[in-house]
Amino acid sequence: WSDEFNTGVMLVRPNATFFRALLDAMRHDGLAYNFGMGSDQQLLASFVGEAWARLPRTMNANLAIYFFDTPVWHAACGVDLEHSPCAVVHFTVAKPWACRLPRLRPVCEMWSRARRTLTVHAEHTSRRQLQSRSRPRGAARGLSSAATASLTASTPPTGEVKQPLPNASWCERVAAARRQVPAELRISVPCDGLAPTDVAVVAVLTEALQRSRISSTLGDYVRGAMALGGSLQLHLSPRVHRLLLLRSGLEITANERSRLAAVGWRLGIAPDIRLERDQMPRFPRFRNTFCKLAVQGLVEYAHVLLMDVDTIAVDSLDGLLLEGGRHLPRPAQALAAVMDFHGGRWSTYNTGMLLWRTSAALVARLFSLLRNSTTRHQSDQTFLNGVYGKRSEAVSLLPFGCNAQTHVEVQLPQFWATHSTSLRVLHFTQRKGWECEEVHRPPIPLNLPPRHCGRLLGKSGRNLTVPSTDADCFCAESYRWWNAYRHAEGLARGEGRD
Repeated sequence: WSDEFNTGVMLVRPNATFFRALLDAMRHDGLAYNFGMGSDQQLLASFVGEAWARLPRTMNANLAIYFFDTPVWHAACGVDLEHSPCAVVHFTVAKPWACRLPRLRPVCEMWSRARRTLTVHAEHTSRRQLQSRSRPRGAARGLSSAATASLTASTPPTGEVKQPLPNASWCERVAAARRQVPAELRISVPCDGLAPTDVAVVAVLTEALQRSRISSTLGDYVRGAMALGGSLQLHLSPRVHRLLLLRSGLEITANERSRLAAVGWRLGIAPDIRLERDQMPRFPRFRNTFCKLAVQGLVEYAHVLLMDVDTIAVDSLDGLLLEGGRHLPRPAQALAAVMDFHGGRWSTYNTGMLLWRTSAALVARLFSLLRNSTTRHQSDQTFLNGVYGKRSEAVSLLPFGCNAQTHVEVQLPQFWATHSTSLRVLHFTQRKGWECEEVHRPPIPLNLPPRHCGRLLGKSGRNLTVPSTDADCFCAESYRWWNAYRHAEGLARGEGRD
């Protein structure tokens, strides 16, 4: 008995959002099938994960059970096949019109008797008489009262949160939302003292790597969270919640917690998502980042803006969040993102800043795909782009200024100059703000040839390593980071609260 359900008989609650997401999975997802070939059953099982309920075995008496495990069949359908309590027989091993195995002929004879009976009815009974004998909806033999009720229930589909009552407290709203999300994907954030709202900014601290090939430590990323928090104090409405999640098991000092709270962060815990060895990214810094995707399950909010801690806000984000529906106008759209310039082309979107439409059903489905995948994903970004491609109905593309990746300033200077007046979020992709020399003013333009930073494509097509230790390489915007960080430090000391 596998964990995969059989799709020969299903009781389905119709839902347009689920249907569009399923179509998207069929078009774009690289699902791994158990038997080397795809089927609707395996795709649906991978898509749904554990979000399904069992019907009685009498509702789908699979012929494979009769063939391979006859006692189980007899327990469900009885020994007397002429008076079996089973409501539906599913001919999987052999079709009854071509039943050549002697062992299966008693069950195949059930089909032959039913066919003969129906032929007689068709010859002697009018269509109107047949309709008058049909049972009321839900009264089919073997269909439980609970299943019948689910066909007409007005409750939202599994994984979707009913809108909270106007007088519900925020903590009641959060509790109701968490019950919709699988336990292993639940995020924990203290709810006391928070006013109800529909939007939040979320950042996640994921790694605790020592200096080796990774140049930044956990302490550096805490500084990044400080700078991000300081920038949000300047460019975000106070009605928007700011959640800083620590991957479960990650610890920071009490002093760091206090300083982060002083710049507006409400600290919480994100689930620790562990990948199988053959799925784990080869780069250590990406091995713990998949927990960021769990923020889609914060269904107490309508939208959440996920920001990496190497980003800062440089202009108002209220339009992105308070008008989130404008950027996700169609129900099928799950996220909004900015394209990433990588390998000399705009091929995927960047996940350093994502506007999510929250959904318990879709976050469960996302992690079901991750668990069932046999692919080694380079990062959470490559995985998410594989699930929701940039041309997918689930993705809405935002202007570059909503996630301005600083490596683009060096690699596409003319493009950067064109968009530099519309920046809202800076994302320090190549060199982090804390890795740049502390300055508080933009660099003075010099009449010098452009300096090559990082990697250039050689004439032979191979990557040639070019020294990138010059202080101004990828650091032209670092003065904005240092200004945000020093503003945050002032807030932590009780200064500049106006």
